[in-house]
Amino acid sequence: MDNKRFYDLSVSDYSNEWYSNDIMKKTIQSFLLVIGKENPRILDLGCGPGHESMRLFNEGANVTGIDYSKNSIEIAKKRNPSITFYEMDFFDINKSLGKFDGIFACSSMIHLNKEDIHRLLEVLDTITHKNTYFMNIFFAGKGQKKTFHEINGEGFERIVEMFGIDEMIKIFEEHNYSFLEEGYLDSSLLSNWSNCIFIKR
Repeated sequence: MDNKRFYDLSVSDYSNEWYSNDIMKKTIQSFLLVIGKENPRILDLGCGPGHESMRLFNEGANVTGIDYSKNSIEIAKKRNPSITFYEMDFFDINKSLGKFDGIFACSSMIHLNKEDIHRLLEVLDTITHKNTYFMNIFFAGKGQKKTFHEINGEGFERIVEMFGIDEMIKIFEEHNYSFLEEGYLDSSLLSNWSNCIFIKR
């Protein structure tokens, strides 16, 4: 299983689809409204080809996007020259990025199990501060969902980790985050996805 290679190979089609899809626009607007700060500094965690980074920027945020997919970051930079992007694994995040007012994780933590999420939240301590907001949009449910994909004759098994809202809240609370509210999601997403907004204490 190589998620990084999967995204490198699939990002071109994915990019064309999502740059024209505004389904997350209201979600982004609601997140920025919760933060309530002019030009907040936002980390788009697992930004892919930068489609939601673009929307965050268009709504007035100062955006930095990171993703471990080289091809995704190349597209993001080309399509968004005014936004800063880095090819970077989540677990390589460090204080060189500076501090952020908000972390935006839109289906970007879906391959992380419980232990991985704990590890990531520890890493993110270096770039967050008291009152940093965190929006986590994750696959709702319990256990794992496995799917098989073929790209250019190459097969990929993708494993998506699913969580209930109560379980996700418990994980974040162990890292000094308080649950604020369930964030907005388009009604077409509610059967499969959950959105939790946290604030760091």
